[in-house]
Amino acid sequence: MRVLIDSTVWIDFFRALDAPPTRRIKSLLTSREDICICGHVFAEVLLALRRFARPNR
Repeated sequence: MRVLIDSTVWIDFFRALDAPPTRRIKSLLTSREDICICGHVFAEVLLALRRFARPNR
């Protein structure tokens, strides 16, 4: 099964938010399922991670 995960869920996952969607990502990663990501989601996640790395900018 292939799963496309939305950027908001990835962002919560990287922020270590404990919620059902982020627990599902952990489960998918553990079971080695195919996780897909499209360009727009990837860009949104990168922007969010950049903002978390530099919160004062």
